[in-house]
Amino acid sequence: MCEKYIIVDMQSQSEPGPLELWIQEQIRANGPVTMAQFIEWALYHPTLGYYTTGPNIGPRGDFTTSPEASPGFGRLFARHLRDIDEVLGHPPQFDVIECGPGRGTLAHDLLGAVQEEDPDLYSRLRYWLVEISPALIEAQRERLLPEHSGLVQWRGSVEEIPHGAQAAVIANEFVDAFPVHVVENRDGIVYEQFVALDKNGALTIDYMPPSEKALLDFLQDQQINLQPGERIEINIAANHWLQALSDVLERGIVTIIDYGDQAPQRYSAARREGTLLAYYRGAVTDNILAHAGEQDITALVDFTALQSAAKQAGFTTVGITRQAHFLLGLGLGTTHTPETATSTVEEALVYRRGLQALISMEGLGRFHVLVLSKGIELQSATELPALKFVDL
Repeated sequence: MCEKYIIVDMQSQSEPGPLELWIQEQIRANGPVTMAQFIEWALYHPTLGYYTTGPNIGPRGDFTTSPEASPGFGRLFARHLRDIDEVLGHPPQFDVIECGPGRGTLAHDLLGAVQEEDPDLYSRLRYWLVEISPALIEAQRERLLPEHSGLVQWRGSVEEIPHGAQAAVIANEFVDAFPVHVVENRDGIVYEQFVALDKNGALTIDYMPPSEKALLDFLQDQQINLQPGERIEINIAANHWLQALSDVLERGIVTIIDYGDQAPQRYSAARREGTLLAYYRGAVTDNILAHAGEQDITALVDFTALQSAAKQAGFTTVGITRQAHFLLGLGLGTTHTPETATSTVEEALVYRRGLQALISMEGLGRFHVLVLSKGIELQSATELPALKFVDL
């Protein structure tokens, strides 16, 4: 995702879908819920959620991720794994934990490259796919089995992975998929968005005092002074995820790739109405309450707040850069080119277009890449070649 998009008015005129009816029943019985709770239901309801039933990923889908744009992404990421293995001292067992692995495309391309280029590392790998969607797990199994049987394993959460890991953690377009709370300054008072029912029983947005103290603490800790009418999203779930990762890792490197920004740009005047959007049938809409379970819902990641939460969880920020710079540091255009990755002119031309999509500063190339460490003393960010062009 990038911020050059067109908002499409997709107000639903159809009858409510099964998940929307279920949500209406919950609110009718128990009262309004936070926007974060609504998003969690819309995306992760056990049988009706958008991710649970399998999102439409790819060039013709609701959104396209970097692994789907080009196999070069996974092949270059394999170099990053080899570099992490180096700074870890080549542990006898090297865990790779991929959170939100989509259709398994990144794992497929990455593991294929490691198997071909570094058989020793491949023999020491244990690859964990952290996934809760039955539909996506099935897609991942089709991509990864039987070729990588015995090496890949699935878990529903980070907490289920054995503690004490020496690992590389991959979170590509994962943090933006967490449910977020939405707060707004209304006439000088901070309120939170709740999802309620209007007089006709349809879903609507209401404003109430913040549901938990952590929201006000966030504003204070990040020194965010909301102006009248200003609205922002707060991703508390990401903090819990980082703490869970820290509990699992003995030593390791965490690589987080996502769309978003750092302070103060994350809360610039152009974003005073917030960044919460939905993706429905390939189009962008700000009608968050429509099509529950049928559309993706996402907000820009606050990378400044993410670094702060990571520090509290015991991580150190190694560096932050853009995806284009990250991939250039891994050898894109030098050791890795269309000519080195393909065997014919036609294949090279197609491959080149995919690589260009990965580094385009109008799209995927603008994504931020945040690299964290735990239990590792690095003299400088550039000990990891991926951070040769760090922004910090």
